[in-house]
Amino acid sequence: GRFSFTFPAGKTLVISCIGYADFEAVYSKSVSGLSVLLRQDAEILEDAVVVGYGVQQRESVVGAISQVSNDALMNAGTVNVTQALAGKLSGVETHQTSGQPGSNDAVITIRGVSSWNGNEPLVMVDGIEREFSDLDPNEIETISVLKDASATAVFGAKGANGVIIVTTKSGKEGAPKFRVSMEYGMQVPTEIPEWIDSYNTALYANIAKKNIGMYSDQFSYAQMEQYRSPSSAINSIRYPNNNWYDMVLRDFASTTNANFNISGGHGPVKYFVSFGYMHEGSIVKQLHEFGNTAYAYDRINYRSNLEVDVTKTTRMSLKFGGNIGIQQYPTGTGSMSTTSVFTSLYTASPLMYPAYFPEWFLEEVPDEGAPGDLSFRTSGPLSGEYPAYYKNPYQALSQGAFEQKTTSKIAADLLLKQKLDFITKGLSFDAKVSLTSSFYRYSLQSTQQRHVYRFHWDMYDLGEYAWEGAENTSGTIYVQPPYSATIDNTARSQKYVFYWETAMNYKRKFGSHALTALVLFHQREQVSEAGFPHREQGLVARATYDYNKKYLLELNMGYTGSEQFAPAYRFGFFPSAAFGYTLSKEKFWKENLPWWNKFKIRYSDGLVGSDASSSNWLYYASFHKDEDRYVEDKAANYEARWETAHKRDLGFEMGWLDDKISLEVDLFDEHRKDILIAPVVTAFVGIDYKDVNRGAVKKHGVEIELKHKNNVGRDWFYELGAKLSLNENRITEYEDLPYAADYQKYAGT
Repeated sequence: GRFSFTFPAGKTLVISCIGYADFEAVYSKSVSGLSVLLRQDAEILEDAVVVGYGVQQRESVVGAISQVSNDALMNAGTVNVTQALAGKLSGVETHQTSGQPGSNDAVITIRGVSSWNGNEPLVMVDGIEREFSDLDPNEIETISVLKDASATAVFGAKGANGVIIVTTKSGKEGAPKFRVSMEYGMQVPTEIPEWIDSYNTALYANIAKKNIGMYSDQFSYAQMEQYRSPSSAINSIRYPNNNWYDMVLRDFASTTNANFNISGGHGPVKYFVSFGYMHEGSIVKQLHEFGNTAYAYDRINYRSNLEVDVTKTTRMSLKFGGNIGIQQYPTGTGSMSTTSVFTSLYTASPLMYPAYFPEWFLEEVPDEGAPGDLSFRTSGPLSGEYPAYYKNPYQALSQGAFEQKTTSKIAADLLLKQKLDFITKGLSFDAKVSLTSSFYRYSLQSTQQRHVYRFHWDMYDLGEYAWEGAENTSGTIYVQPPYSATIDNTARSQKYVFYWETAMNYKRKFGSHALTALVLFHQREQVSEAGFPHREQGLVARATYDYNKKYLLELNMGYTGSEQFAPAYRFGFFPSAAFGYTLSKEKFWKENLPWWNKFKIRYSDGLVGSDASSSNWLYYASFHKDEDRYVEDKAANYEARWETAHKRDLGFEMGWLDDKISLEVDLFDEHRKDILIAPVVTAFVGIDYKDVNRGAVKKHGVEIELKHKNNVGRDWFYELGAKLSLNENRITEYEDLPYAADYQKYAGT
C-alpha cells in the first residue's frame, strides 16, 4: 500500500513479519517507490505461538506453553497423531491402552492427574472443541499445549486439565505447491513372553506339585517323553506342543500413509487442499479364509481450507474437513471375544489340547457322525477338563464371525474477520460459526461360526467312537464356503455439535509499548442420539502489555456457564495473571554476557474450573415408574458447584550462543478443591445422592527441557534434545467412610 515516513539518515530500517526473515537496509538519502519482498524463514516461524483464541510472539509469551510443528509430527514414525506426541512436549504424558487398529489412540494427560472425574485435556481444532486423533498429520500446521492458569483460564470450565490446540494448514501467497508423500512403517510389539514348550511345562508342573506335597496327578515319564518327542503322527495331536504366539501373532504390523496436497495463493485468495489415505494392520494373523475376519483399520481424510479477502479490510475463511474410517475385527465365539484374545494367549498351556485337527487326522480317525467330512476343525477342551478361562486362541480367530464398523466425521467452519481501523487503528471484529457431526454404523457383519470339536482319547483307546461336536452360541454353523455377511446401514451413534463465537480484538504498538486486548463470547450445543441437548456458554477477556519485550504482563478471565448446576451456582469466574521479565534485554546483560543471549523469568497464578461429574443436571431430581409405584432416582444436589483448580507456575527460559543451546525449566503447583464425588449415605436413608463437592487434591512438579540445534552448512542442520517431567499428586480430602482404618482411606494417599 501507500506509506511515507521519515527517519535520520544513516539509521537502519528494519521491516519484520512473523514467519519471515527481517529486511534491513541503511539509507543516506530520500527514497521513493520502495518495494520490499520478505522471504519465509522456518526458524522465525517458530516465533508464532498459538494460544487460546489467538497467536502471540514467543518473546511476549508469559504462560507455560509448548508447541510442536508439522515436521516433528511427520518424523514421529506413526500414523496416529496422539501417538506422535509421545516425547515431543514437556509435561505431556501419553500411553496406549490398546494396540487394536482403529482403537489405539493414546490417552493424554498434562502434568499428571488431578481428579477422579477425568484428566483428559480439552482439545481445540481450529478453535473448536473436537477430537484430533483421526486427523491426517499432513493437515496439521502446529500443536500447542497450554499448561498453566494464564494460558488456560480463558477456557473457564474446560481448562482445568490443560488444553491442546491443533491448527490446520492454510494457504500462503505464491504459486501452487504440490506435495505427494507415501510412508510405510512397521509396528513391533514391545515384548512377547518367551515360549516354554510342553515338555518343560510338564516338568515345572511336576516340580510345583511336589513342592506342595501333591504326589498324585503328575505327568508320567512316558507322557513327558511323548511331549518331548511324539512317537507317531497321532501322538503329535494327542500330546500337542502348541506355540500359541507363533500360530497367532506376526513379528510386526504394517502401516501405510499416503497424502496429496496443494497449497498456494494469488491476490485475494489463498487455499490448502489435502487428500489422505491410511491403512493400519495388526500383529494378529488372519486365520480364516474369509478376508474380513482380519484386524484392520482404513481411513480416508479430506480437507479444504480457503481464505478470501473480500475487501481490503474483510476476510472470509471456510474450513471444511472430515474423514471416513473403516474398522474391522473378528468377534469370536461364545465368551471368547476380541478383548480376551491376548488373555487366552497368556493363560493357554502349550499341552492342553491341539489348536485344530488337520485333514490327515480325520483320514486316520474318521468321524462316523459326518462321513467323508475332512474339513478344517478347531479344537476345544472336554467338559470340566480345564478351567473356564483356558481358551483356545486359535479357535476364536478361525471363525467366520466379524464386524466392520464405518465411522464418518465432518467439520465445517465459517469465519469472518473485519478490520475496524476507521474507528481506531488495530481494532478488529471476528465471528465464527461451526458445525461438527459424527456417526458410525456396522456396515458389514457376520455371525457365522464353525463347530468346535472335542476328541475323547480314552474312548479312542477302547476303539470306540470318540468325536464330539459342541454346538456354538449362535446356532448358525457352516463348514464349507460360501461365507456370507449382512449389510446394516442403521446408524448406531450420532452426534452433532453447533458452535458460534464473536470477538473484538485490539492490537497496537506505541513505540516500545505493545498492547493487545480481546473480548469474546461463545456458545456450544451438543446433541447425542435423541437425548437432551447439552449447552455451554462463556465470556472470555484477555489483555497483554509488553515494554520492548522486556517487561511483560498478561491478564485473563473466563466466565463460563454450565447446565450441571442450579442457577445460583451456574456461572463460574476464573481469572489469572502472569508476569514476565526478560533480563537479557537489559543493557548491562548484553555488554557483560553477550554469549548468554536469553534469560527470561515468568510467573503465572490463576484459577481454572471443571464441571465433570458422574451425573447430568446435579440440581435436578427425576423419577421413574416401577410397576405400580413411582421411585425417585438419585436425589438432587441444589448446592453443587464448580470444581476449582488454583494453579501457579514459575518458569525460566535460557539460551546461549544465539539459542544454539537452550534450557527451559518450569516449577508448578496446583491445589484443586470442591471435586465432585459420590457421597457416603447410610442405607437407612433409602436413596442415593448425586455427587457432592467433597474432594481435594494437591499436585506439584518440575519440567526440564534441554535442546541443542545447529546448522551445518547451508542445507543441513541437526537437533538434540532431552525432556524430564516429574510430578506428584496427593489426595487431601475424600468422601471416606466414617471411622474407617487409615489403610482403607484415600485421603492422604
